[in-house]
Amino acid sequence: GNDDTAISFGQYDGQKMLVGKQYYFNDKKTNDTVNYILDLVKMYVRRGFKEINIVVEQNSIGNVYFDILHDKIDEFETTYNDNEDDFRKEIEINLSKFNTTNKSKKKIVETLTMLFENDGIIIPNDEKLLTQLSCFEAKISENGTVVYKGANGGHDDCVLSLCFLVDSLDRYR
Repeated sequence: GNDDTAISFGQYDGQKMLVGKQYYFNDKKTNDTVNYILDLVKMYVRRGFKEINIVVEQNSIGNVYFDILHDKIDEFETTYNDNEDDFRKEIEINLSKFNTTNKSKKKIVETLTMLFENDGIIIPNDEKLLTQLSCFEAKISENGTVVYKGANGGHDDCVLSLCFLVDSLDRYR
């Protein structure tokens, strides 16, 4: 309960995953959340990002966010690209869903773990993220499957957001 919406921004520089910033909150309604995400996208476009990948966890109510974001992003791209005063005429905003299962979570957690072990990622000095990373664990369930989660019922929203970012950037490595 009381999960955060966590958003991670970063890029791959050819050698390392560079995580620029995480944003997290749990006090916004659906439309406010979508508008906040779009405001962040606009900010990063103005900073010169050529491509933005948005990954929505489709579990629970994620499909609702995905559908609203899909419509708003199409509207945003049309408006932005039609504005002749803008310095860039083409931006690419990719929206995708991630279905979190034990198997898919295992893959993205192992990728993140490998990046940390091989000094392949730089993350921000963010207290919430660092706390969640330090408390993130793999446990064997009663039926023998590995379950990844925050220890003792702790949150893992920032960790999973980081995993989604890494997974979306991993194709460039």
